[in-house]
This record gives sequence, structure tokens and C-alpha cells, in this order.
Amino acid sequence: CSTLFEEMFCLKCREGKSPYKKQVQLEHINGYVKVKAHCQTCKTIMNKSYKLDDYSKLKSFFHVVGVLELYDCKDATAKTQIQEQDNQHPSESPQWELFPL
Repeated sequence: CSTLFEEMFCLKCREGKSPYKKQVQLEHINGYVKVKAHCQTCKTIMNKSYKLDDYSKLKSFFHVVGVLELYDCKDATAKTQIQEQDNQHPSESPQWELFPL
């Protein structure tokens, strides 16, 4: 079924509909943007996939209420190493110093 760019196909209503209040949730999956929204008539969840290049156009048509793992860059830094920081405040002494054996 072909729908307009700003429409999504509702399986319950069996036709292309605009999302309820033009609110959508986005998720980045394998180079595509998966859009989830509720039908304005029956409130059933609708899904539609768009190209990643359409992200800025999606933001102009819809009100984005949720973004799941969507990156504005082509290569996500999935293997970023984050150093654990010591949670101890510099003015606090280690516990072993407080209770010597």
C-alpha cells in the first residue's frame, strides 16, 4: 500500500492515516528509521520505515516524542571505553584508615 510521506498505514482502519497529534517515536535500525505512532481514528499502533536521510524531513512533519538509538552520524561509537571514576570524595579518607587493625 502506498501512502503519503506524512501518512502511515493503519491495519485496523485499512487505510493511510496521519498519526495521532502528529506524535511519533523513532528508532534507528540497520540504516533505516522505524517510525511508530498511534492512529488518529482507532489509536492502534502503526509502523513505517523511512531512509536515514529522511530524518530531518521527519522532524519537520512530525512531533518527535521519543528517539531510540538514533544517531546523527553514520558510524556510532559502539565500542567507547568509559573509565570508571572513583566515587570517593578527595577529602574522605579510605575506610581502612578509619578502623585500623
